[in-house]
Amino acid sequence: MKSRELEDVRHRAKGQSAIEYLTTYGWMLLVVAVVGGAFYALTQGQCTSSVSGQLDNSLTVTDFGVNTQGNLDVMFRNTYNEPITVHTVNISQESASRIDNPGMFLSVSERSSVELEGVRGVNGCNTIDLTVKYSAGNLENLTTTGKLSAPYTVAQNPLPMAPTGGSAEL
Repeated sequence: MKSRELEDVRHRAKGQSAIEYLTTYGWMLLVVAVVGGAFYALTQGQCTSSVSGQLDNSLTVTDFGVNTQGNLDVMFRNTYNEPITVHTVNISQESASRIDNPGMFLSVSERSSVELEGVRGVNGCNTIDLTVKYSAGNLENLTTTGKLSAPYTVAQNPLPMAPTGGSAEL
């Protein structure tokens, strides 16, 4: 009878070991889920500025952002093997759009920026359509498009300019 009791004790010990094993890994999975959920909640509202539809191989956007005057600066780089002239840069979002006619000349590998008025920062991410008309070498009237993802929006009406100099009395 003693061997039967000894065998029952061994089975109970194995069962207890298995329950402890499952409990330990269960707590670990719960902690990982809570930390992962907290990380997702903290990073969810952040917007990473990016360019997609990367225009084409001869003209690329290397950087963009809103300057201190509230205008969008878009930095272009000539990656073509001949000079490029940028004729128009158009940004649009839903029914609002802004156009600049820089007449910008870019030598091979040169970078230069275009400033577009009427853009403001917002919470969250928006997609702004970018259309550029340019000439490259002997090729005229080329058009390329892309999308800017950023925490900006294109205003319906031009934003009012800040007063320069002078004084205001209230």
